[in-house]
Amino acid sequence: MGTLGEKQNEVKNNASYHHGDLRSEIIRVGVEKLKSDGIQAITLRGIATELGVSRTAPYRHFQDKHSLLCAIASEGYKRFTQKLKQASDYYPDSQSQEKLQAAGRAYYEFAAQYPEYYKLMFSLSGLQYSSGSELEQRSQESFQLLCDLLLLCQKEGVVKTEDVMLQAHFVWASLHGYCSLIFDQECRHVQSLIDAQTYFLTKIITAIK
Repeated sequence: MGTLGEKQNEVKNNASYHHGDLRSEIIRVGVEKLKSDGIQAITLRGIATELGVSRTAPYRHFQDKHSLLCAIASEGYKRFTQKLKQASDYYPDSQSQEKLQAAGRAYYEFAAQYPEYYKLMFSLSGLQYSSGSELEQRSQESFQLLCDLLLLCQKEGVVKTEDVMLQAHFVWASLHGYCSLIFDQECRHVQSLIDAQTYFLTKIITAIK
């Protein structure tokens, strides 16, 4: 049970946060913490203090820190899929290679624009993608988009007809490796890799032709 002061705080902030708004605010602050200080800096109690609500209030929306991180990653996947889809939808189905390349560029742009989401989604953050969870669903949506693009390329004869799951994993691994070299500073020649983006994207497609 919370203290009298905590209960007063919670009542006081009921006017500021509706039931659904607090959850969104917790995620927003969590993203900011992730961006500025990293995963270790995120605590539900710390976020509660920053938002001016009781220390127990966040637990009505998130069981623990892990569930909050899953929610943040889920939001990241939502933005990620939207960005890839918007980029690929710019081209008609008859230009399947251009659609795939556009999605590849969007992948890189997402990593550059939202590094806090990207690292949480694709690094060793320890997130558990439990079956049927929102995080699992959102991550599958992004992977399915890649599979659909590759199936279209297979249909149009742009790439070889083979196991699309293997193709999709190859493309993802290649894009992830490329982005990791740039954004994790694993390479001394970062700018040259950025400048050669078209070369890398074209080579990835060439490898599955």
